Amino acid sequence: PSEPIVEFLVGGSLSFAAKGLKGGHSGAVGSITLDGEKIGWGRPYLLHPGSRIHYRTPGGGGYGPPCERPPELVAKEVMDGLVSERTAFDVYKVVLQPGTSTLDTAATRKLRGT
Repeated sequence: PSEPIVEFLVGGSLSFAAKGLKGGHSGAVGSITLDGEKIGWGRPYLLHPGSRIHYRTPGGGGYGPPCERPPELVAKEVMDGLVSERTAFDVYKVVLQPGTSTLDTAATRKLRGT
């Protein structure tokens, strides 16, 4: 539109992380930004032509302990850009060859104590 409009943002569930189950970690909370500035929900905002709203939706909680996830799947998720090498090591206890995302099976077993 060429005229300003009023947007009423509803997103209370953005403030609460979904709980994990059976040892899984909680998901991430969400957020809303208007033209790069974090804003709240539940109130109206005046949007001008060219304004941008960015909704970052919450993530779901995990199921089961992350260190029990098959290392091959974690390595694939790193290769696909879904998980960082640091998260693979810190959260999933998976060791990868630096910069290659190649699984180091022996080092992973040692880290996991298996």
